[in-house]
Amino acid sequence: MRENILFSSFDPRALKHLKQIDSFVAIAVLFEKKHYGAKLPSEIVESLAADAFNCSHDELSKKWLTNIKANNIPVNIYTVNDKRNMRRFLKMGVNGIFTNKPDILKAVLADTKQIQESESKSS
Repeated sequence: MRENILFSSFDPRALKHLKQIDSFVAIAVLFEKKHYGAKLPSEIVESLAADAFNCSHDELSKKWLTNIKANNIPVNIYTVNDKRNMRRFLKMGVNGIFTNKPDILKAVLADTKQIQESESKSS
């Protein structure tokens, strides 16, 4: 079950403690400006030996997304509850979306998969 668990926290001390307990545990940074200031996501992830970066959908900027993608860091955003924004963030390449509306996200993912399949057939 280990490969299906990702621990995440706003508090960098909690993430460091988890790594001390088990250096192989997967952790994700939950960004909070008071802890990290103006650091880029790659700097934060590297400093904590994290496996992913989580932030609010409002915080995810083009600069951050470029930095994240250039460093192959999985990024998850929270909390997105409407179809339009779900589609937009999936198109931007986020790896995961936190939502209070899993039924809507499931439908959006099914639509996105269907569109991709029909595009690949027509290519």
